[in-house]
Amino acid sequence: MLKPLRKTVEWHPKPGQSERDLLKKYAGKDGRYCDPDFPCDEASLFGDRDPPEDHIPYANVLWLRPDAYVVGGTPCVFVDEATPGEVVQGKLGDCWFLSALSCVASRRDLLENLFASTEFASKGIYTIRFYKNGKWKHVTIDDRIPCGPTGKPLYGTCRDPRQIWVSLLEKAYAKINGRSYQNLVSGTMTYALKDLTGGDPQVVNLLDPQTADECSNGFLWQKFKLWIKQNNLLGAAWKMPRKDNREEEFDGGIVRGHAYSVMDVREHHDLRFLKLRNPWGMKEWKGRWADDSPEWDDLPADAPDWMVNYTPEDDGIFWMLFEDFIRYFNTVYVCIMFPPSWVQECMKGRFTPECSGGAPDPAANNYWWINPTYRLTLTSKTKTQLFISVAQRDTRMIGNKMTEASSKRDWNSYAHAVGFILARESAVSRCKRTKGTKALRGSDIIAKSSAFKKDRDVSVASFPVVLEPQGGPYVLIPMTFEAQAELKYYVTVRSNKHVKLEEYNVPDQAEEDGDDEDEDEDEDED
Repeated sequence: MLKPLRKTVEWHPKPGQSERDLLKKYAGKDGRYCDPDFPCDEASLFGDRDPPEDHIPYANVLWLRPDAYVVGGTPCVFVDEATPGEVVQGKLGDCWFLSALSCVASRRDLLENLFASTEFASKGIYTIRFYKNGKWKHVTIDDRIPCGPTGKPLYGTCRDPRQIWVSLLEKAYAKINGRSYQNLVSGTMTYALKDLTGGDPQVVNLLDPQTADECSNGFLWQKFKLWIKQNNLLGAAWKMPRKDNREEEFDGGIVRGHAYSVMDVREHHDLRFLKLRNPWGMKEWKGRWADDSPEWDDLPADAPDWMVNYTPEDDGIFWMLFEDFIRYFNTVYVCIMFPPSWVQECMKGRFTPECSGGAPDPAANNYWWINPTYRLTLTSKTKTQLFISVAQRDTRMIGNKMTEASSKRDWNSYAHAVGFILARESAVSRCKRTKGTKALRGSDIIAKSSAFKKDRDVSVASFPVVLEPQGGPYVLIPMTFEAQAELKYYVTVRSNKHVKLEEYNVPDQAEEDGDDEDEDEDEDED
């Protein structure tokens, strides 16, 4: 019998929506939960799309509970320690999600944090949570999993067949993202990392000239070591345009357009290694230090334990040198995990044509200062470290009427490029008062997003942002690149000390003219 996990998170369901209430309403003849919002039908697999050509006919699909498809033991959520090597991809193109899940599996605390309730696991009901639109969202599912004629699950599973946590999380993610497994085909690993952890992901483009320099001078390798030391989560891919054929194999065995998790980094003398995992559980690196490479048979006398004790297996896990890594991968995904002591402020807002002035552009003579503004107030008398992000409403998630009304969805497409700036209030006030004739100076901008892009999430270009209390007050301004946009957004500020974030109308009656002129004179002297 499935047993509940130790309770790790607080969950307070709405009246009538507790697992006990749902069981009373939707229990089957055997007393186990049958989810009315994600039924065992063809739409739950494919939505309103045609089945993929390589998918088995729906007539051959069986929806089975764990006690019907688990062989060789009693099914349970976890058996002993969950590991990244447990995640195995099935016949669904959601490597972006499963690679992120493999990263999360390196931290048992993060993994258990996703299970809000397993109290009635024996009744086939689970409540799982994901971080969406600035807060944790709860989704309740039953444990009926789509299987083939042989009774084997079609999609994501655990390598140990007794464990069911991968199948449950994948099903819950399919439900919250459009109530269809097919809606998980193709995505971005950063989205999944944020959804699974609440952390803040960043993308490192290895083809960027500055990053290429960091690869050559060793600075990027030092970043890798720091990211691992700080328990951040890492992934990598050879990212390809959507129109190109995906999942093509390089000569070295690395699959293009496919996401891998980065599990560890190590050094030995002048050799720099990364440990990666393919969520397929197979298809590994074939170059230097591959599992069947002769280097493992001729280890140096002073080889460290991780080298000596490494046992090559056909499990998707492999080591490769940093020099080979930057040749066969062009994108690194980093999910920054903040210490428990850090606090979060989140504000929800909406751009309308009346309050969407676009990005600062003197040549365009636009009215960027009419964008929504938020006053950021420090409560500490010492320096405060910040991380800032702005997110658009998730287009893949259920509840987004624009995507639910569309029969041809593009789940990773966003119509507007978003960004933000953090500036001194006095500077924004000066620009507002002069209708932009006095533009923002470089010294006025404390921080800004990395770039305006048509993406779900944008974050601060350089982390952390360090603010001095005497330098404020500060104003945070989210904005779209083009004016007169209309969309919802979410502003999140994480900090190592408490800050106050509030909607604020910057006054346009700023400094007296004399003070303003002094500022200009100082600028000229510099």
